[in-house]
Amino acid sequence: MQGFRPEAVALVLKKPSPEPQPPPRSTWLTWENGLKLVAIGAKVGSAYYQHQQYWLSREQCILSAARRQHGWLTEAQVLEALEYKHKEVSRVTTSLCDKGICRQLRSRQGQPLYLFDAFLPPVRFCQYCDQERSHAPPDLTCPCCGAP
Repeated sequence: MQGFRPEAVALVLKKPSPEPQPPPRSTWLTWENGLKLVAIGAKVGSAYYQHQQYWLSREQCILSAARRQHGWLTEAQVLEALEYKHKEVSRVTTSLCDKGICRQLRSRQGQPLYLFDAFLPPVRFCQYCDQERSHAPPDLTCPCCGAP
């Protein structure tokens, strides 16, 4: 047996194992594309934030008008507060009503009225006759019974 030496047997038994194949690389997911995706996400998030801030500012315009009008706004006053942007009236008032900030009522002529309970003036009652008193200073007498 020629060539039967322990070194030769060891070489045959100890064949070098093939190198493991590297995991397949994704063709589209690279650092560059990942950074582009992050940039797009930031732009979309910023646009969404600006959109939300715009509508919140429109609601604030109506709320400041309601504060000036002591809690009652007609549709014309809402339109004036929104700088006469007709398309925004329905969206903003619906949003305020859904949040429970205002209520939509109808006037005697059937026109919409918006009531903001938080801005209504406080109602005072006479301690003696239990009738509603005016919103004048408290030093005036009751119009019903004359009590101070």
